[in-house]
Order: sequence, then structure tokens, then C-alpha cells
Amino acid sequence: MEHRLVKEEADLEEVRDGLKGKPPRLPFLSCQNQLLTLSVLADKTDQFTTQIDGLQRELEPWVAKINERQSAADIAESEKKTLSGKALAGQKAVETAHSALEALIQAVQSKVSEFDVRSHFQF
Repeated sequence: MEHRLVKEEADLEEVRDGLKGKPPRLPFLSCQNQLLTLSVLADKTDQFTTQIDGLQRELEPWVAKINERQSAADIAESEKKTLSGKALAGQKAVETAHSALEALIQAVQSKVSEFDVRSHFQF
């Protein structure tokens, strides 16, 4: 009865670990059996590892193209920011020039009206 309870607890723990994403526990084996089990598991995963490596090699040209395009996009974005900053600075310079021009026009009009007033009242 006690042996069955221990086994059921171990099974329950294995199910919990599986739900948490942990690898299943191997039953207690001698070192030699554990190495054999690991060797069998490694042989099974070698096939998948080889497939993954092959697929990654197939994707390398695409990754290189993506990296090139991303680099070009980054450069274009940087140039866009630079040009935007220059355009804003140019717009401010134009506004400043307009303000200065308006001030000059006002000054000229003031001088002209002052001159007109003086020319009418000459003694």
C-alpha cells in the first residue's frame, strides 16, 4: 500500500512538472543505465539538431538581406531626422528674416512719413 502511494505521488509530481514545462524525471537508475538513456535521447535529438542546422543555413541569405534592408532603413531614418532638423532650422530662419523685414519696412515707412511731415512745414 505504501509502495503504491509513493509511486502515485511520483507520478503526480511528474504530471505537475510536465505542466510546468520541466523535463520528465528519469527513474532512479544506475550510472551506466542513466548514461545509456542519455545516449539514446541524444541520438534522437541529433536528427532534429541536424534539421535545424540545415534550415538555419537555408535562411542565412534571407537573414543577410533582412539585415541589409534594416540597415538601409535605419540610415534613411537617420537622414530623415537630419533633414527634418535642417528644414525646421530653415523655417525659423525664414521667420526671423520676415520679422526683420517687417521691422525694416516699418522703419522706412516711419522715416517716409516723418520726411513728408517735415517737407510740408518747411520755414
